Amino acid sequence: MTNKTIDKTKVINLTCPDFLIELKGNKATMVQARSSKLSDDNVTTILNAVVNKLELNNFNQAIAMIAVLFQGGGCAKGCDGNLTINLFGKALKLADLRKILQDAKCKRAERKHARTLADSIQSISTTLELDGNLYKKIVRSNLELILTPAEKAWLSDFQQDNPNCPSHLRALIVNSFKDKKKPK
Repeated sequence: MTNKTIDKTKVINLTCPDFLIELKGNKATMVQARSSKLSDDNVTTILNAVVNKLELNNFNQAIAMIAVLFQGGGCAKGCDGNLTINLFGKALKLADLRKILQDAKCKRAERKHARTLADSIQSISTTLELDGNLYKKIVRSNLELILTPAEKAWLSDFQQDNPNCPSHLRALIVNSFKDKKKPK
C-alpha cells in the first residue's frame, strides 16, 4: 500500500458542481455503517436473485412474494426459516430469501429490506387484505380499535419509522414495542 499525499492547493471546494455530481452518482452504491435501509443496488441484486431462483416474470412478482413473507413476520430475527409462502404458483421459503440476502452481502438484513420496500409491502398487503404482523397484538391492547384493511396492513414492525405510514398508526406500532418492555 502506498501512501498518497494530497496537495492542499488541489483540494476543491465541496460545493463544486462537478464534485457534487460525482458524489450523487455514487449514492446508489453507498453503504452506510448503520443504515436502516438497503441501497438501490442491493435491492436490485436481491430482486434479480428471487426472480431467477423462482423463475418469476418480473420484479413486481418478486416484491409481492417478499411482501407476503415479511408481512407474516418473516423479517423477525427469531422467525423460523421454514416459513413459506405460495404465490404465482411458486413457493418462497424464508431460508431461501435469507440465503439470497447473504449472497448479496446483506446477511441478517431482512428488516432493512422490509423497510426499503415498506410502501410496496403496504400496498400489496392492502390489495391481498393481509394484516401487518403486529395487528393482533395491537388490537388486543386497544379493544375499541376499528381499522380499515389499509390501516391493518400498515401495522408491521418495520413501518415504525416510515414517514408515509399515518402517524396514528406509527404511534400504535411504537406503543406495541413499549408493551414488550414492560415487566410481567
